Amino acid sequence: MQDSNDEDRGIRVDGTLTLARITGAVPRQRYDGGLTVVCVDGRLDASTATEVRERLHAAVGVGSGTFVVDLSDVQLVDATGLGVLAGTQRLAARRGRTMVLRGTPPRVARLLRIIGLDRVLRSETVRPAA
Repeated sequence: MQDSNDEDRGIRVDGTLTLARITGAVPRQRYDGGLTVVCVDGRLDASTATEVRERLHAAVGVGSGTFVVDLSDVQLVDATGLGVLAGTQRLAARRGRTMVLRGTPPRVARLLRIIGLDRVLRSETVRPAA
């Protein structure tokens, strides 16, 4: 049975969710050609980490296959936010899913390279439009 709060959190057990828009750094989730895509915007830091972690982990539990975390609209990621991403990747791997970052802002990508998390958190390569 689906929890009545699942729909509020943008998660449906039957996998039919299209998009739930929530403000702040709270993720929104959609299904894109069989992929689970969770979009995070705003700040991914100590002030938002608990809620973002809960929603990312809940989304990992829905569906199978590749799990995409879209960071296109993230303005700031701190050490706590990086921990949320690393923890979500570990959870996804334990559940047999592959987590991929999409739209990683250049500053965040640089930070991932500097601290070596780019070897753990795989980023999708997006080609610029011609």
